[in-house]
Amino acid sequence: MDHLAAMAAHHHYGLVDPRYYEPLSRRPITDEYRDVLRRLLPEDWGLQRGDVWLHAYGPAAVSHRAAETPVQGFKIHVSSTPEHALRLLDLVVPVCVEYGVAFKAAADPVLLGVLNSKLQERGYSGKFMTVYPPDVRVFTELIEVLYRRTVDEAVEGPYILSDRRYRDSSVLFYRYGGFRPPRRLNIDGTQSTYLVSPTGAYVTDRRLPYFHLPQWIRDPFVAESGGAPEEQPDGTVLNDRYVIEGALTFSNAGGVYHGTDKVTLEPIVVKEARRLTNCWTGEDRTWDAVDVLRHEYDMLRCLEGLDFVPRPVDLFRDWEHTFLVEERIEGISLHDFWAQDDTILAPYIRRKGRLELFLPRFRNVAEQLIRMVEQVHARGVLLGDLSPNNILIDPVTLRMWFIDLECAVREDDEAALLEYGGRLGTPGFLHPERFLRDRLLPCDDWYAVAMLLYGCVVPVTALFGLSPAARDVFLDEFVELGVPSQVKSVVTHLTAGAVNEAKAVLAQWRPEEGVRRPAAKTAAGEGVPDRLFAEVHRTLDGLADGLLRTVDDGRSDRLWPADPMVFATNPLSVAHGACGPALFLRAVAPGAPPNEVVSWMRRQSIDTDTYPPGLYLGLAGIAWAFHDLGLTDRAESVMQTLYASPLLFEEPDMFLGAAGWGTASLRFHAVTGAQNHLEHAVRAGEHLLTTAQHGEGTCSWRRRQDDLVHYGYGYGASGIALFLLHLHLATGDDRFRSCAVRALEYDLAHARRTELGMQWPRFQDDTVVYPYWIHGSAGIGSTVVRFHHLLGIERYGDLARRIADDTYVKYSYTPGLFEGLAGIGEFMLDMHCFTGEERYRRNAFDIAETLLWFRTEGEDGTAFPGRWLTRVSHDYATGSAGVGLFLSRLLRPRARAFVDLALPGTAT
Repeated sequence: MDHLAAMAAHHHYGLVDPRYYEPLSRRPITDEYRDVLRRLLPEDWGLQRGDVWLHAYGPAAVSHRAAETPVQGFKIHVSSTPEHALRLLDLVVPVCVEYGVAFKAAADPVLLGVLNSKLQERGYSGKFMTVYPPDVRVFTELIEVLYRRTVDEAVEGPYILSDRRYRDSSVLFYRYGGFRPPRRLNIDGTQSTYLVSPTGAYVTDRRLPYFHLPQWIRDPFVAESGGAPEEQPDGTVLNDRYVIEGALTFSNAGGVYHGTDKVTLEPIVVKEARRLTNCWTGEDRTWDAVDVLRHEYDMLRCLEGLDFVPRPVDLFRDWEHTFLVEERIEGISLHDFWAQDDTILAPYIRRKGRLELFLPRFRNVAEQLIRMVEQVHARGVLLGDLSPNNILIDPVTLRMWFIDLECAVREDDEAALLEYGGRLGTPGFLHPERFLRDRLLPCDDWYAVAMLLYGCVVPVTALFGLSPAARDVFLDEFVELGVPSQVKSVVTHLTAGAVNEAKAVLAQWRPEEGVRRPAAKTAAGEGVPDRLFAEVHRTLDGLADGLLRTVDDGRSDRLWPADPMVFATNPLSVAHGACGPALFLRAVAPGAPPNEVVSWMRRQSIDTDTYPPGLYLGLAGIAWAFHDLGLTDRAESVMQTLYASPLLFEEPDMFLGAAGWGTASLRFHAVTGAQNHLEHAVRAGEHLLTTAQHGEGTCSWRRRQDDLVHYGYGYGASGIALFLLHLHLATGDDRFRSCAVRALEYDLAHARRTELGMQWPRFQDDTVVYPYWIHGSAGIGSTVVRFHHLLGIERYGDLARRIADDTYVKYSYTPGLFEGLAGIGEFMLDMHCFTGEERYRRNAFDIAETLLWFRTEGEDGTAFPGRWLTRVSHDYATGSAGVGLFLSRLLRPRARAFVDLALPGTAT
């Protein structure tokens, strides 16, 4: 997930609860819009909330024009700024009532703000109201009536990118789309909506950031339609001067482009702002993205002459959009700099030469950042949003620049701007007291600098809002691992705003004079310390207590707090649903899971319309979990449902596809002896043999979902290889063994060998390598060691040891199982189980020690954070259940859930 998407997910699912991810539908709404609607609607009209909307609908007898709401048609969208919303309700609702046409409106001003915010998906943004005319005749008549009612009113709203504007209206737009669209299940458990063509064919109802009609639909106003220009294509010339050569990023507020100034021939960055998006109200006026962009231009001019701030070039308006042109800086983000293979510290801190290379760079960056912020403050400016993605660095010279100054303010700015700057920023870099004030202070910037430097050592600052105590834990532990005390002193002083003291430490520190190497906590040949055993036991007890405290069987969308994906998929899945935590409770808590958990899981309605077949997000994993929980009758029923899924052969892989449900079939054959499960596993295997792409002694599979060939256990050839090998052992069919070996060889042939060892990207041409289980070294290594164990081929044993040595790290960005430390720890346990070598068990305990640093304690018990570290997640993929099952297996080695086919509780 890219940075902007991660910010959007955190923002949208973090607005409701400070501790858990929750959908906006759980947020209580205020009464402003609801009260107006109740006043305007007749008594026989209904009004109810649905997600972020209030839906209004009337009886068919209200008007002769009314008809049953069709499946699809032309929608009328009304856009609005917050200050005009109430007036627009007064203007629009009576017309809808007169025509008997159903509509919906944003449920309250906060949710309207979210719908128009910078992070809102562009194809879905801008709507305040949606009106559903029953046919084209009513549509054309109704939109004209609404136009006449609103055209002379002082109301306006943002341009709706997915729509066409009606005539010259400032608030009325339209598009063709679904009203009650048919939905179809995707292989990843999400749902897509469709339009139905005149021939009965299903066509995806795409919400694009530009107007688009299905090929069989004619626009009744095509001669009158005005429209927004599409995203700036390469070669576009803005203001007769600035040539656009490509896009850097897009948000709902506008794009960011790179290009060339035709006059000076200098490289430039062009930032775009759309009117009336990203609005907020202050001092009796509404501010929007254009105001922010103009303000950023003012800040650049105020800081002009500083050699670490881009030079402003121009500010102009083109059509309805405003553009800021500034000097283009060549560099990489500070985040990417510290993540480079030759720079990253935390995972590889024990490797020779890491600290020696890191410390001079750290000191250089720290001194520069302090000097840069001091010069900005000397001009009376506060930056407001300092984060690793808002700083560029030249990786060779280490010269740095501040970019994206939209949150910067002058210390003497008007109150509304000071409040605006104070309430925005990047999680993990915001002073803990910032939201208790109505303005920015210099200490906010210094706290952000402290966290920037903290993140150079170990990028975990996003956790501190959820677990303030972690701020001391991580840095203290890294000092124990050899990071000099001066690093902690600099961070501590800046956190307190003591800038001179931090500068004094840096001035006296000579990192080149040598690095202290602490003695290992566990010497070679020694066992695991008793204190770590005790901490793991205590953590497991705390996690079980936390799960029992947070179970909520009164909800239908989830049973435990989980990753936001639970709301987009289903409430039972292994990855994000109830199955993972329930299995953890069964493993560690006597008598668990409790009856209310089992009863809740039993009463969930399961069918192929809402549940995909896959292992981690669908029916295969749910059936496996039900069986292990003792719900054998229900488990068998779910497997039969799985075999009827129309998506069985949609994907080949272990995570979503045929290899995953095929593995579940083999598991059911092993524990029940039922021949039909083996027959279905063979169906999966035959399909994989047929669809494999062969070449040079290897084979691979291309995924339909993204049309890419992936590597690794979850989506790539390694997971498929493990299934085919198990199928060979169950059937004796050498075709499956041959294909399994060729598949594993495909992934092994595509390893990237760097100074950090053998590593893998997610797919062909990906530039980033990963050590994780679902994609990366841990998953491939776990497969290789099983091939060694099951086939007795020594080469695979040697490769597994090499991959394990290269994958073993002290730290990863998240604690989770699928893409974090727990998955790497599970690989170490696999190595111990299959080779008997004690060093891998010690490695697993060492990783467990780091995992405990992420632990949070609260009134709801012990828990672990999810993938963005900002909220508790109890799920299997990203949170407490996956971490807990690793810790449990650490104390009692056994077959690995959803990987090995042995009976529960038996060692492999």
